[in-house]
Amino acid sequence: MAIIGQKMYQKLFEAGKKLQETKIDGFTLVSFLYLWLMYFFAEQHLWSQALPGILIAAVLLFQRKRVPANISAFMPILAGVYLLEPYYTVIKQLNIPSLWEREVLVLPYVVLVIFIRQCLRGQYAEITKAIQWGVLIIVSLILIQDGLASNTIYDAIILGSLSLFSMIAGMFLHIKSYFFVGTGILLLNVFLQTRPYWGVMPWWVYLLIAGLILITVASFNEWHKQKMQKGELTFISLFKEKVINEMKRWD
Repeated sequence: MAIIGQKMYQKLFEAGKKLQETKIDGFTLVSFLYLWLMYFFAEQHLWSQALPGILIAAVLLFQRKRVPANISAFMPILAGVYLLEPYYTVIKQLNIPSLWEREVLVLPYVVLVIFIRQCLRGQYAEITKAIQWGVLIIVSLILIQDGLASNTIYDAIILGSLSLFSMIAGMFLHIKSYFFVGTGILLLNVFLQTRPYWGVMPWWVYLLIAGLILITVASFNEWHKQKMQKGELTFISLFKEKVINEMKRWD
């Protein structure tokens, strides 16, 4: 019925001057009802449980050229969001190793955000950028919590690998969120995983380290100030200016 609707109607809905002239693709609308009814006939076979959601997402995707141009980009997004339903239906039935369980559950949201930004192609850039930052941070915190709860070297390796991959992707694609979130999570992962080593040091070692840091920062700041008064640029100033100019070109 969805195929017949596409052949008989150019648009999903066309408003006319009179009510009688209004055209609605009833074939496609009824096809969604049939696809929804498939959920009540799902068998124990895994493919039969995922099939209704996949077909609904496919029909939604096919409507992208049959709706007004200002909302056509949202049809693939809607299809992508709905694909999460068959995905989690399949995942629920599979025996996922506990080591990968949390990653399998949360990483699709990162893929979904990437897909949404690709579909919009620069539209609503500020909104999608904020959503991307939020999703990356939330997913990263969930993975960190999982790694700390299990506290195994394998979780640390997986989290470190994902963080490193995010950093590399951010560098090559010039996307700040991937780079900074990946860097922050990598450093935090190293900090937390090495806690059994630095957490047992005596108090005076922490005091000594803090004092050395303060003395180093104060000395460098004084040296930098003297250089600036003489009109000379230090390597730190040049490096900072170069980094800031480069970051301004990143998304």
